[in-house]
Formats: sequence, structure tokens, C-alpha cells
Amino acid sequence: MQNPTDIVKKVADELKESADESGIGNIDKFLDELNNINEKAKNGPGDALDKAMACLDNLKDSMKNAMDNPAPGDAICAMWYQEAIKSKLKALSDETENVAQSVKSQSTEIGLAFRDLSGTLTQATDGLATTTKNLTSLPNEVTAISETVSDAGDIVKIDTAHLEQACDISGIDKPLDEIASLKKKLGPTLADPVNESLENLAIFIFSAPDKIKEAFQIPKPLCCIQAVVPSPQPMQDILDKIELLSAINVTPVTEIITKTQDSLEGADVEVVKRSIASFSVKAKAKIDDLSKAIDTAKKGAEAEKKAEELAAKLKASSVSSKSLRKFF
Repeated sequence: MQNPTDIVKKVADELKESADESGIGNIDKFLDELNNINEKAKNGPGDALDKAMACLDNLKDSMKNAMDNPAPGDAICAMWYQEAIKSKLKALSDETENVAQSVKSQSTEIGLAFRDLSGTLTQATDGLATTTKNLTSLPNEVTAISETVSDAGDIVKIDTAHLEQACDISGIDKPLDEIASLKKKLGPTLADPVNESLENLAIFIFSAPDKIKEAFQIPKPLCCIQAVVPSPQPMQDILDKIELLSAINVTPVTEIITKTQDSLEGADVEVVKRSIASFSVKAKAKIDDLSKAIDTAKKGAEAEKKAEELAAKLKASSVSSKSLRKFF
């Protein structure tokens, strides 16, 4: 019979070779990529949109105050001037409200999308890791077993049930399909509305100061005195709020969506599926070889035991015969 240690060591070496051929290292790399994406998803798109919404709310408050008290009540600021300011500010206030609602809506959508992404990734990676951990550790586990085998008595003690179970990959489809579905959720359906909303915000920030100044412009026939009239405080308050809004950098919002989408696209589910399926088939064949070797060893051990028992009986019978002949 072949040396028991050599038998198990051969299976361990063949498992390592099969793992390399199947690209089983892709699995660990894949899981690392998903964990990196998940860490970013947990942080979400950052607080830029929250800051923008806060500034827009402050801006709306300043506009409301300005419409309630457009300008000082002196001779110049007659009723017709105040009404002109209110009319123009009302249009700009409505525009501000529309922009604010759009930003708020997209902030909510992005937040939900990233929370869903993180939750799905956590479940999927946990499920995938559970299914593949035992499979990918087979080469090292069988190698460790080979180091404990020195004779046939050791090899018959090996239990291959859990090794065979490690080759079962029936649980990988669900987590891998969930990961694949995430690519659609962060695609144009999410990115396009966000880009449109942020573009409208940028246009608003660019055009609003001129509209504000125009709203407080003294109408004809008194427009000639505009240069000597101090800027109304309500106008300056609104301009200050717009300046604060313009200082917020919302570029990271679109960048995180794009980078996350690119990372998900780079996580090739099909490559991992092929690697797992290929190694599972090869590993099962090697474990079957080990099981057959163990069965052969068990049968040899049983045969040897029966031979020893028979020899003992024959020896006992021979002793009895000699004793009888001596007696007679």
C-alpha cells in the first residue's frame, strides 16, 4: 500500500494546484474590493448637499424678510418701489424654493441609495464569504491533515464529511446576483437626476446676484439717484447668503457616485463565479480520491484485523491440540 502520508500530501498538493488553475485568488480580491466599496458607501455622499440645503433655507428666510421689509420707509422708498421689490423677489424666491426642493429630493435619494448599497453589500459579502471560506481553505486544511498522518492507523481516522461539504457552492448564486443588481441602482437612474439638480443649482448661484441687484434697482424716473443711495440692508443680507452658498463644493457628490459605480463595474461577478465553480468541481474530485484512499485503508485495516484474529484462533487451536495429545 502507498505510504499514507504521501497519499494525503498528494491530494493537498493537487488541491493547491487546482486552486491556482481556477484563479481562486480572485475570490479574496473580489471580497476586498467589495469591502472597500462598502466602507465608502457607509460614509455616503458626504454632507455637501446638507450644507447646501441649510444655506438655501437661510436664503429663503432672508428673501422673506426682505419682502416683508423691502427698504427703509423714507420718501424715496415709496409704496410703488416697495411693491416692485416684492414682485421681483417673489419670482426669485419661487426659483429658490424649486432649487431647494430639487436638492433636498436628490439628497434623500442618494442617501437611501447608499444605505441600500451598504446593507446589500454587507449581506452579500457575508453570505459569499461564508460559502467560499471553507472551499478556499481546503488546500491548507488538507495539508495540515497530512502533517498528522504517519501510518494507516492515522489515515482511517480522517473524516472527509466536512471536506465534502466545503465543496458545496449552492449558496453563492444569491449573494452574487445581489451584487450584480447593485450596478443598475447606481447607474444613470441615480446619477442623471443628481447631475441635473446640481447643474440647476450652479446656474442659480451664478445668476442670482444680478437678479437680486436688479430687484432692488430704483425704477424710473428716480433711477438716476441709484448711485448715491446706499445699498439696502435686505439686499446685502441676501447677497451674503448667496456667497455662502457658492462657497460649498458639491463636486464630491457626483465624484463619489461615479467612483462607486466604476468600482462596482470593476468587481466582475462572472469571473468569480467561474473561479468558484471550477475549483469546486476539481476540489470535489480530489476529496473523492482522498475518501477512496481512506476506504481502501479501512478495508486493509479490517482485513489485517481479521487475519490477526484468525491467526490467534489457529494458534489457540494448535495449543489445545498439543495439550490434548500430551494428556492422552
